Amino acid sequence: MNRYQSVMEGAAIWGSYYRENPDEFVEDYLHIKLKLFQRILLIMMFWSRVFVLVACRGIGKTYMSAVYCVARCVLFPGSKVCIASGTRGQA
Repeated sequence: MNRYQSVMEGAAIWGSYYRENPDEFVEDYLHIKLKLFQRILLIMMFWSRVFVLVACRGIGKTYMSAVYCVARCVLFPGSKVCIASGTRGQA
């Protein structure tokens, strides 16, 4: 096995690990320290095809959505993100 094959095999192993553990990916690769409830939300976002979060003000809904989008696009190349809002100013 040459160096290229060894690197590609290692990348495949780590890629599959991080796809199963997106909270670990965010902390290890993006260096973002998540609280327990944020880790749970992120895992549920990855597991669910449709995810709805109803929460109070100031809990970081937009922040967690952004973290999810970045992690999803890095772990699953070719992912598309669409930002929509009621008004242009909010987008």
